[in-house]
Amino acid sequence: MSDYEWDDPRWEWMVLINHEEQHSLWPTFKDIPRGWTQVGPVGSKQECLDYVEKAWPDITPLSVRKQLEANKEERERKLKKIQEEQKHLMAQAEKTAQDEAGSKPH
Repeated sequence: MSDYEWDDPRWEWMVLINHEEQHSLWPTFKDIPRGWTQVGPVGSKQECLDYVEKAWPDITPLSVRKQLEANKEERERKLKKIQEEQKHLMAQAEKTAQDEAGSKPH
């Protein structure tokens, strides 16, 4: 068992955030690990948990969210191009049908 009782109600807690916008609770008596920054309240574990729940609704890391957004934008560009090509092809087909209808003997 560790030297710490992680649920000790006497402890003060803080909320940390890293470059991926991931959040963590950390006891105030421990040094903040490299790559993490203190944000939000310092207080009870529940106060910090409440903050994290509101501040971090999407637990997806920032780099993944950015990639998903880039992929979404690329998909939207491709879809728009396909729709434009379809519109052009439909217009060509309609013109061809009209030309063929007009060239038939009466």
